[in-house]
Amino acid sequence: FLDKKGIHLLHCKVGGGPIHRHDAIQRELKALAISAGVQASTCCKDVVVLNEAGSDNRRADIMLPQCGEQGRNLLLDITIKNPAAESLIDHTIRDQDSAIRTANKQKNDKYQERALANDIQFMPMALECYGALSKEFVSVMHMLCEKRADIVGRDKSGIMNYWYKRISCTLHKGNAKAIAKRILEVNREVAGCRDESNDPMVDVEYDNNDTACHGN
Repeated sequence: FLDKKGIHLLHCKVGGGPIHRHDAIQRELKALAISAGVQASTCCKDVVVLNEAGSDNRRADIMLPQCGEQGRNLLLDITIKNPAAESLIDHTIRDQDSAIRTANKQKNDKYQERALANDIQFMPMALECYGALSKEFVSVMHMLCEKRADIVGRDKSGIMNYWYKRISCTLHKGNAKAIAKRILEVNREVAGCRDESNDPMVDVEYDNNDTACHGN
C-alpha cells in the first residue's frame, strides 16, 4: 500500500526494508562498541535467549561483555518503531513517547526474564524511524562514548555529537532505501520497467557502515 506520505513504507516488511535498516543500526552500535575497546559480539551462539514460550531460538542483537550493572554482560536488542503507523498513531497523538514505551515492553517481555536467569542484564534499544531515541539507547551511547573518550584522550561531548550524527544518518538512509526500493519494485511490477531497485552498487554503499571510527 503506497500512501501519499510514504508512512506505511517506513515499517512495511515487504521487500525487507525494516530488517536492512535494523541491521545497519546494529552494525553502527557494534562499531561504536569496538571503537570503545569493548569486544562486542553479534548473534553469538553462546548467548541464546529464548522467548518466554520457548518456541524459538531468536537471539538478541549485541552482547557487551562486562558493561552492565555490577560488571554483568549487557545484552542489547534493537527495535525500530514507526509512531505514525496506523496501529500506533492514536496512542502517539495522546502520548508522544508511547511508541518507544511499547517497543521497550515488547522486548522486555520477550527477553528480560530469561536473561536475568542467566545472570545477564538485558536492555532494549528502541528508537523511532523518525529519529527519536529511547533513554536506554542514549545511556548505552553515553557509556560507550565515555570509554572511547578515555582511550583517545578527548572530550566525550565531541564523540557523542559524532555518533549521534552517524547513527541518525544511517537510520535515515535506511528510511530512504526502504521507500525507494519498494516504489521502484512496484513500478517494475506495474510498468515492466528496469529493476533499478536491485542496483548492487547502491546496496554495497548502504551496507558499508563498518567504516573505521577514525578520529572518533
